[in-house]
Amino acid sequence: MPTNRGTSKSNICLTITLYILQGMNLGLASSIPLFLIYYGATWKDRGTFNFAKYPFSLKLLWAPFIDVLYIKRFGRHVCVDGFAITLFAASNPQWASTSQSIGQTFGRFLGSSFLLTFESANFTNRFIRKPLSLPYQTTGLFSLVHFVRFVAVAFLIVTVCLIIFVREKEETLDANGKKAHDLSLIETYLSIIKLFKNLLGVSRENLGLVNIPVTLATLIAPLIIRHTERALDWYARFYVLYLIHALPLAAYVYFTPRMISFGYYYPILIILLAISEFIKMLQTTANFGFFASICQPDISGTYITLLVTLSNLGYALNSSAVLYAANLLPKKYDYIIAVSACLLLGLLWYCFSYQTLKRLQKLPASEWHITKETNISVATTLEEQVRNDQNI
Repeated sequence: MPTNRGTSKSNICLTITLYILQGMNLGLASSIPLFLIYYGATWKDRGTFNFAKYPFSLKLLWAPFIDVLYIKRFGRHVCVDGFAITLFAASNPQWASTSQSIGQTFGRFLGSSFLLTFESANFTNRFIRKPLSLPYQTTGLFSLVHFVRFVAVAFLIVTVCLIIFVREKEETLDANGKKAHDLSLIETYLSIIKLFKNLLGVSRENLGLVNIPVTLATLIAPLIIRHTERALDWYARFYVLYLIHALPLAAYVYFTPRMISFGYYYPILIILLAISEFIKMLQTTANFGFFASICQPDISGTYITLLVTLSNLGYALNSSAVLYAANLLPKKYDYIIAVSACLLLGLLWYCFSYQTLKRLQKLPASEWHITKETNISVATTLEEQVRNDQNI
C-alpha cells in the first residue's frame, strides 16, 4: 500500500480511477442483454448469459493468492476492494465505499449509457451527423469492438502506471495498531472457514440517454453518507425506501406500451429511475461501508472479497432464478407475477432480518477479525477429523 495512509486526494483519485475501470466492465456486462434483446433473445437466453457474471461473483477462489503470493517489487493487493480498504483503514474506511460507488457508477455509465448511445447509428445520424452536415453512416461513432479495445488499452496504461509510481509497505497493522502476523497461503484459505463461521419496450439508445441524468444522481448519493459509522442502520432505512419506490416504478414499466407516445413519458421515467438508482446507490454505499469497517487489514483482499462474493453471488443467483422463472410464467402476466413475488420476498426478508442487522451493527470490529492462533486451531481440528476418519 502507498506510504501515505491518510485520506489524501491522491489516494481518493487513485481508487476512483481503479473503480472506474472495474465499472466499465460491469457496465459492458449490463449492456450486452440489451443487445441480445435487440436481436430477439428470449428470457431463457438472457438467463443463460447471466452465467457470465458468475466468475466475478466467485473471485474468492483466487483472493488468498493475491493476499499471500506477490512480488515485493510490484506490490500486493491487486484486488481493488482490498487495496481501497488498506488505503483508508487508518483514516476513514467509509471513503473506500464512497470511492467505489463514485468510480463504479461513472465506469458503469461509460460501459452502458455512453456505449449504447454513441454506438447507435440512429442517434448519431440524427443528433451528430445531421447538425454537422456529415454523411449518414450505418454505424455509430464507434462499434462494440472499438469500445472493448479502448477498455483493454486503458487497463494496460493504468496497470503500468501503478507498477511504476505506486510504492507499498510490507507491514500491515491490525485493529489494535500492532503489526499483524503474516499468514501463509494455507492459513489464508483456512481463514475463509473461520470467516464463514463469523458471518452472522424502450429502444437501447433512448434507454442510454435516459440513464445519463440518472447517473448524475447516483454520483451524488455516496457523498451523503461518507462519514457515517452506522452503515447497517442506514442500509435498513434505504431498503424500506427501495421497496416502497419499487411499486410506482414497476407500475410505470407495466403501462409503458400505453404511455410511451405521450410527451410526459420520458421526463417521468427519468425522475422515477433517478430516485430508484439514488436509493440503490445509497444502499450499496452503506453495504460496502460496513464491509470496509469490519475488514481485517492483514487479509483485507481475501476478507473483502469473501463479503463481496457472497453479496454478488446472491444477486447473480437471484437474477438467474427470476429470469428463468419468468420464462415459465404466462406471457401476459409474467412481469406482474415476478415483480409481486420479489416485493413480497423482500418484505419478508426485511421483517425477519431487521433485528439481526441491528445486532450486527453493534458488534465491535474486533469481533469480526481472526488471529493466527485461530487459523492454527482450525487446521488442528481438520487434521483431527481426518485422523478419526482414517481410524474408522
